[in-house]
Amino acid sequence: MMQRTPSPATAGIYLALHVAVVVLNLLLLNIAFKGGELQGLFYYAAGVLGFPAGWLLIQALHEALAWAKAS
Repeated sequence: MMQRTPSPATAGIYLALHVAVVVLNLLLLNIAFKGGELQGLFYYAAGVLGFPAGWLLIQALHEALAWAKAS
């Protein structure tokens, strides 16, 4: 399958989404190290698991938009 180059606006949106995912997860990790033991563990897990989950969500959005444009 041939992959198309996204428009600059679309690329900017995806870049902003990736930056937002990274910033949110870094904030969760920051809270984890300041919180109590149980609360810190929860935020640490959310921060660590949020990186791949956020990336997969953005990839799914990209695929859905590509499929919608192709139909």
